[in-house]
Amino acid sequence: MLCSDEQQICLNDEYVIVEDAEVKSLEGRILKSESYVVINCSEGVLNFAVDMREMSIMAGSVVYLMPRQLYEIMHVSEDFRATLLCMSESFLQWLDLKQTMFYRDLSGLPIRATSYGSFEKYIDICKDIIRIDQNPEKKEVIYYLTKAYLLAMSHFRILEPGNARERNASSEIMERFMNMLHPDDIFHRSVGYYACALCISPKHLSSVSRKITGFGATYWIDRTAILNAKRLLTSTCLPISEISSQLEFSNQSSFGSFFKQHTGMTPSEYRKTASI
Repeated sequence: MLCSDEQQICLNDEYVIVEDAEVKSLEGRILKSESYVVINCSEGVLNFAVDMREMSIMAGSVVYLMPRQLYEIMHVSEDFRATLLCMSESFLQWLDLKQTMFYRDLSGLPIRATSYGSFEKYIDICKDIIRIDQNPEKKEVIYYLTKAYLLAMSHFRILEPGNARERNASSEIMERFMNMLHPDDIFHRSVGYYACALCISPKHLSSVSRKITGFGATYWIDRTAILNAKRLLTSTCLPISEISSQLEFSNQSSFGSFFKQHTGMTPSEYRKTASI
């Protein structure tokens, strides 16, 4: 639970503003959001990892997170305060931003918000519009305000010193590979599966991964499998046999051996420890 009903301002299920989000209770947990999430920090510090990339967000920063990524909440300071904006995929698809730099250059790393103050201005206008019950056009107004805001912030992101990302064939392959590690259904643990989907050889995928990140493709597949396993063990009541099946293990025994090799605990032991 990130907030009480009083802290939510909703246009509909596709667009929700959460004021003073209660993030401290999520410390130590691994989450997977189905929405696009914008976090604007006004006080304190949040240390977290997105797809195994560690980062911090502090007062005066905004971070943009994509759906189906794995978020590991590592530490939340006692004074942490933030406003969250959650937008569904259908909402963003309606905005027709798929081909803009938002998806490549705005997501992931924190952006200093104090230079522009853009998020606060944008969100205040949206809150005022949502609260006007008699406005039949407010949904469309919010759509266009959001599109204008994201396009503007994408431009600022490119202009920020030190934020340029090298775009070449290898980085494109690695980005697509990492995105594929978050399926809607079954998780795949074979390098060959991802290589085939990318129309390259397994050897080439592993070479690209090692070149870009310092680790082979198998490393990222295993890391993601462990994070997914931890998330499912702590946030669901699924039987361990079902979790092992979702993570494409041939049986519960092989899953247990894999999990213990990487964490030092069996899945059952981890579930009990995490629930304490």
